Formats: sequence, structure tokens, C-alpha cells
Amino acid sequence: MKREVFFGTPPECNARPYCGKDGLMRFLEHLHHHYYYEVIVKNHSYDLFVEQFLSSHKHLDATDATCKNEHARNLNSISFLLKRRRDLVGKYLSTSNSLDDYDNLWTELKTEAHETEVYKRPFFGQPSMDDRNDVTALIVSNPFEYHLSNDAFVIIAEGFNAAKVFMRPVNPCTLAQLFDGTLQQPLVVQNTRRLSYFFHLLRQENYICRNWQKVIEDTRMFYKRDGITLLTAKDISPALYSVTCDKEKAPFQNVMEGIVKRIKKYYLFN
Repeated sequence: MKREVFFGTPPECNARPYCGKDGLMRFLEHLHHHYYYEVIVKNHSYDLFVEQFLSSHKHLDATDATCKNEHARNLNSISFLLKRRRDLVGKYLSTSNSLDDYDNLWTELKTEAHETEVYKRPFFGQPSMDDRNDVTALIVSNPFEYHLSNDAFVIIAEGFNAAKVFMRPVNPCTLAQLFDGTLQQPLVVQNTRRLSYFFHLLRQENYICRNWQKVIEDTRMFYKRDGITLLTAKDISPALYSVTCDKEKAPFQNVMEGIVKRIKKYYLFN
């Protein structure tokens, strides 16, 4: 019989151990409750939530070594889920799912674990070259380590075009190639501040990797407004700083934040 998870104010984290398979399912229920309340309802930072949730479950009252080891193993599984499989977190924990879905989540996490190796692999970038079309260019799959669906790219394309981030309008297919690392021709950026702020927001929600600025530079996928000079991390960093340090929020920031909110809302109801 299915039992729905109740989403009021979540209980305080305690020092009880989560041992064995039953403990893992209770761990997922506890995570589900806190994630939904903190991230979905209260719109708190995903990264901060992850760090606080994991740190609040490191120490426990158990004295039995076997129980401690099982708790540690389950905690590591939860850590892997939160840090490496944000797609599954959004799929299974963003709505009031039944407890039966935790079994499906755990099964999918285990059976598809080999696909997450791309997230662990270090990114070496493309070799230095004068010609962008050099056939020796190294293509690295998913360099941004993104967790975005095709529907999310539709939302992003609409926002980018409305905010005039690039010199020419972009479509969802182009953005998918951009994040996959398979874009054949660099995009010409019209406004570096807007581009950098949007990627900053994606990182805040853990949709892309931490070193996204370096990835942009290494993948050589953006030109400056002159259409010749490649955009680098040295260009992005001061542009982002100028945005985040402004006392008054610029109109484009509302547009960018609106894109991310629509993406979160999409994952919430799908």
C-alpha cells in the first residue's frame, strides 16, 4: 500500500543511524522531506542545502561498528545522488511522490551508474589551434556536466533571445550542442554580463559544474562581439563581478532569474 509523504515543516535532523536497505529508504524519505521544503518551497540554494544536509548526518549515536559502517555507506549513496545525479533528484524528489518511488530511484541510480562516469572524468579541453575547424580538436562529452532536459533548452532559448545575449537568436538544438560540447561554430556574444550571470545562476542550482568559466574558455565556444576574439575566463570573471556587486538589480537579471525559476518549476511538475 502506498503511503504519501507529508510535506509540512520537516522534522529536525537527529543522530539516529540509517542502517541497511530499510535505513536507506528512510534516509531517502528524510531527504525528500527536507529537499522539498528547503529547495522547492522556500527556494533556498541547492548547493547550501546539500552541504548542510550531509553534514547534519555525519555523526550518530550508534556504538555498533556494523551499524556505523552501514550508515556511512548509505550516507555516501545519498551524497552521490545529490552531487552527481541532480537529474534523479529533480525526477523523484521534486513532487509529493509515494514511497514506492524510492525503490525506483535507487534502482535507476544503480543501473545507470555507468553513465555518470562522464561527470567524474576530468575535463582536458581542446588543444590550442589557430583554426576552429581543425579536425584534431578534442570533443569531450558533456563538459559542463549539465543536468538539463531538451524542454529546459527551449526555456533557455526563449530567455536568451528575449535578453539578446547573442548577436543572433539561438534555438534549443544549438544550446543542446553547446552544453554537449559538440557545437561546430562558436556563438557571438553580445553581452558578456548577461551570459556570465545566467551561467552563474545555473551553477547556483547545481545544473552545471563548478569550473564552468574554465570550461567556456577551454571549449572555445564563444566569440566576443567582434566575432573574432574568443571569450575567456578572464573576460567572464570581471563581467560577473560587476553584475553581482551592483547595488541595484538590472532588468536582465530578472529575466535570467525567471528562466531558472521556469526550469525549476518544470522539474517540479514533470
